[in-house]
Amino acid sequence: KDSDDGIPDVELSDCKTISRNHAKIAYNPELGRFEIFCMSKNGMFVDGRFFDCYYISVPLDSGSLIQIGNVLFYFLLPLRSGINNGAFESVEITLQRGGKAAQPMITTTWSIEELDKFKRCVLAYGIDAWQQLGKLFPNHTATAIKYLSRKWLSTLIQLCEIEQPSTALQLVHILREIMPAGEGGTPPMAVLTKWDKIKKYAISWGARIILLHRINRAVGTYGEEAVLEGVRMIGETTLPASWWERKHDIDLLRGIARHGFGAVNKMIKDKELCFQQTIGASSTPWPSA
Repeated sequence: KDSDDGIPDVELSDCKTISRNHAKIAYNPELGRFEIFCMSKNGMFVDGRFFDCYYISVPLDSGSLIQIGNVLFYFLLPLRSGINNGAFESVEITLQRGGKAAQPMITTTWSIEELDKFKRCVLAYGIDAWQQLGKLFPNHTATAIKYLSRKWLSTLIQLCEIEQPSTALQLVHILREIMPAGEGGTPPMAVLTKWDKIKKYAISWGARIILLHRINRAVGTYGEEAVLEGVRMIGETTLPASWWERKHDIDLLRGIARHGFGAVNKMIKDKELCFQQTIGASSTPWPSA
């Protein structure tokens, strides 16, 4: 931002596309948030979106990625008092209304209970389970839900990339698939990286997201009946149960796509799947693994 004497508080670089007083970051006490103002005709990028000097202000989240000229940096805030030992009360997320830069910004608040519900839903149905997420969060817009999904996935990528770079790379590909056209990127949310659960289970959650994405894409592309078309049976392997056959593999994937990962009772009760004949009408137990 510029100080009273016109000298910038932070000098970014001598790049010709960076103006002497290019942007200003200030706290808005009425709205209770930080904002960045573009003061240069050369514009700037915030979270991959371009803004010029004709845009009044752009709200900032902790973790927002800002690009001015050839310089990129993150806007980070200290942890709020609501965050203690990895637990927090709520998270505020600011996004474009309708996903367009010309539209005014909106801010949505997600409680820790909602974040936990969100986590359970995407780990059951997939990161892009828009129908299930929409029913689960009727008070949040589809735009807000999809934006949180991208932020959540970006945070997983950041936490996985050191210990499991291959997992992180596959998650990057999924993020690109669900990214709106024209959006430059979605940086992780710094506040989410302080959530103990996501730090502890990032790798296993990432693997689950990849698995569900593959299943949903296979079902959506080839149909339920042909979900394993072209996939050979593994020669030497231990079957989940002595009665387990190829049809059970197919219907397990169909059941996951329909009812979610781990929804065993729903799969057994589903008359269109073969498990009711095998398990539902007898005392045969569901495989333990």
